[in-house]
Parts: sequence; C-alpha cells; structure tokens
Amino acid sequence: MPISVATGECCCAAIELGILEVMAEASKGEGSTLLTSEEIAERLCAKNPDAPPLIERLLRLLISYSILTCSATTNTNNNHDFRTQR
Repeated sequence: MPISVATGECCCAAIELGILEVMAEASKGEGSTLLTSEEIAERLCAKNPDAPPLIERLLRLLISYSILTCSATTNTNNNHDFRTQR
C-alpha cells in the first residue's frame, strides 16, 4: 500500500473513531491537552482491551507526518508515556 494511501486511511479512521474529536475536546478544557492512547481509549469508552496499543500505532503514523504532535515522558514506573496533541 503506498504511503499516501495509508496516511489517508489513518486520517479517516481517526475521524470515524472519534479520536480527533476527543483530542479537540481535551484542548478546550483546562490542564494538559496531551493525551495518552490509554486516555483516548477511555474517553472513547473502548471495550476492546487492545484498543490503546492500536490507537497508539495509528497516532504514531499521524505524528510521523506532522499531522499531530507528541511528547514523551517517563511515568512513575520508569516507563515511557507518549502523549499526543492535536
């Protein structure tokens, strides 16, 4: 699959799943506008336990084309969190 097709499909999936809407709502409120894939899945009320890693893969592709931005942080377990911003 050509890269441009994959990018378009990921954009469509993010819109259809409501991911971009969740991120837009987060940016309206106070506090951090950066969300992890787990936080996005929670706000979408995703029932699939594999949703956060799948959302993260989709977001990473969009980040690689500068459609979204992200910030890497270290959480309390010394694991890395990738927070994404619209």
